[in-house]
Amino acid sequence: VDDQTRKIADEIAEKLKFEGHWVSMQTPRQFSGSLKVYDAVIVGGPVRMQRYPKSLRRWVSLHAKELCLKKTAFFSVCLGILQKDNPTVLAAERKIAQDFLAVNHWRPQIIEIFGGALAYTKYGFFTKLMMCFIAKKAGGSTDISRDHEYTGWIQVNRFTDNFIMMLRQGTQA
Repeated sequence: VDDQTRKIADEIAEKLKFEGHWVSMQTPRQFSGSLKVYDAVIVGGPVRMQRYPKSLRRWVSLHAKELCLKKTAFFSVCLGILQKDNPTVLAAERKIAQDFLAVNHWRPQIIEIFGGALAYTKYGFFTKLMMCFIAKKAGGSTDISRDHEYTGWIQVNRFTDNFIMMLRQGTQA
């Protein structure tokens, strides 16, 4: 929606390419075919209103059996993670991801939740107001004159390093 998931995926893809891996990045709508040609898969999605986009939910449901046969990782992008001092909110964010994966009977070897971004300059009036309210409650910035990024890039690099290590080990956990 706001391109933060894409930005994170780009960072992951660049590191994988640098390490010599072939990478294909596609949205659920772009992907057609089978996962058979892939040795491993990373899936990422943003949480909006406590759920993932419909296209992602459909895609994972359609490919869950194939995903279970691969080395896989999943990352979730959300703003709830801003409330670092609120264990209830963090637990709720983890539960959203766990429930999504459980519904599809998919257990990725690596799961991570990243902070997203407030793209105030891209929002319409009502979305801007709603996101400002959410940000204020979460302790994020309410300066609507610019965008604010909350992604922990060190965390993204650690996630990617763990995935690369899993590929090198050649084992599924």
